[in-house]
Order: sequence, then structure tokens, then C-alpha cells
Amino acid sequence: MLLRFALVLFIAAQCFAAPVVMAEPPVTVFIYHSDDDPPPPGRSASRRENYTHELLRAVLDRTRAAYGPYELAPSPPMHEKFRALALERGDDGINISVFPSKRGYPRTVIPVRIPIDRGLMGYRVLTIRAADQPRFDAVRSADDLKRFHFGLRGGWIDVGIMQRDGFPVETGPTLNGLMHMLDAGRFDAFSNSPPPAAELLDRLTATYPGLAIETSLLMHYPMPVYFWFRDTEDGRRRAERVRAGLEQMIRDGSMKALFDKWYGPALARLGVDRRRIVELPNPQLDPADPVDRPDLWYAPGENAPGR
Repeated sequence: MLLRFALVLFIAAQCFAAPVVMAEPPVTVFIYHSDDDPPPPGRSASRRENYTHELLRAVLDRTRAAYGPYELAPSPPMHEKFRALALERGDDGINISVFPSKRGYPRTVIPVRIPIDRGLMGYRVLTIRAADQPRFDAVRSADDLKRFHFGLRGGWIDVGIMQRDGFPVETGPTLNGLMHMLDAGRFDAFSNSPPPAAELLDRLTATYPGLAIETSLLMHYPMPVYFWFRDTEDGRRRAERVRAGLEQMIRDGSMKALFDKWYGPALARLGVDRRRIVELPNPQLDPADPVDRPDLWYAPGENAPGR
């Protein structure tokens, strides 16, 4: 009898006990850098910025089940040359950034060594004075190109690459200022990646009608751009999450599809597939950069029939 009574009390207690609530996993907040040159009112962000943000969001969505919920938040605007230092220090809470690989970054930051733009930034077209096109039509080698004087934005990693390769380079702090210098004959060509080169010329055609994108050449040096993190336990956990999502997107082809969505029209417009490629070395590459993984890199003509 006593045993039966104790069993009834136990069952009753279980019925009225508070339900067990499973704790929600914490939200991981990714604070990324914001560019110091945001688009003016009425103009959308660049293709590169839109592509990068959509890629990061896709990566984090794919890894939500394994790593939990997330939020994305921007930092205050900053110049790109300060990104590595801001990430290293955690300025304004930044815990993820984007910049090219090179030797000598502090060991306190680590990359996910998967080029997020498939190496596209290492392909360069030239903005020139349209009347000079015949001079560039004659170029067949890097030595031929060294006869020209180039303009680049100060702080770009390309400055060191081209100067070490023996190219005469003039730098300036703003893109508008560089276009003014080019139009005035201060240098012969401004080097830029194809999508932003097209965007820049579209904005400035009315102001500088004598400028044009050179039609025959495509300079190339390997220049991987990565997602970077602080080398802490938290940073390494974030990096592993992003690495896992990127590898998934490479395997199933969704990263290339996103690349084609954002960059394909600009590459087709500039006729990148039919240009003569002039290869240059990049002495600033890190030995750990994955140049031996062709699945990570864009190749002009990769979407041609039969490829």
C-alpha cells in the first residue's frame, strides 16, 4: 500500500514539474569593416561589396545548424589600408575583415585561405586616354608594358607588386584625383580589376570623355583575397565556420554561380575572355597561398562552350 502511494506521489510530481527548456545557442555577431568611400545617395554599393556580403551571408546560413545563429553588423567606415590593424586590435569590435594576402602580416591575424573572389582582383584592365589605344595594341610582354607610366591608389597592395617588377608607378589618394591626373597626362594608364574599372568609367565618362578602358590587354598576377580573423580561440572558431561553408559552396558549385551572377556581366562587357594576358610575378605571395588548387581560381574563358 505504501509503495503504491509513493508511486502515485512521484507521478503527480512529474506532472506538475516545470518543463525543461533547452537553452538557445548564443548568437555569434560578425562585425565586418565598412569602406571609407561609401556610395553617394542614389547609388548602390559596388558589385564587389554586394558579392562579398552575399557570399558571407550564404556561408553563415549554410553553417547555422552546426555553429548556431548569427548576426552581421558593420563597423564605422575605414580606409582599406587600416583593415589588418583594426582587426588585430579589435577596433570598434571588428572580428572579420577582407583584404589580400601578402607576406608580413602580423601573426595575430589569420586567413581562411580560400580566395573569396576566386582571384579576380589579380586580373587588371587599364583605363587610358582613348587616343593612346594604338600604343597599347603593340604590347606583347611585361617588358613592353614597362615603357608606360602607371597610376595606382596609394595603399593598394598592387603598388608594391608593380614597383618590385620594375614598373614606374605614380600614386594618389582618391580615384577621382587619379582620373584627373590621367586625363592631364601625368601618367599613361590606371590599373584596376575589371568590375570596378567598368563602374568607375561609367561614373566619370561625362567628366572625362577622353578616357576609355584599354581594349586588348589583361594583366595578371596571383593575388588572393581572403576573409581574415583574429588569432584567438574565438577567431579560430569563426574562421573554421567560414572555411566549412566556403568549402561546401565550392563543392556544390554555388560559389561559382554567385561569382557569375555578380561579375559575369562586367567580364563579358569588357571582353575579358578575348584579351591577351600579360603575366607578372607577385613577390609578395605567402608560401601558404593555395596556388596549386585550380578549383579555387577564376580563369578567363572558363564558361566558354566545351570547357
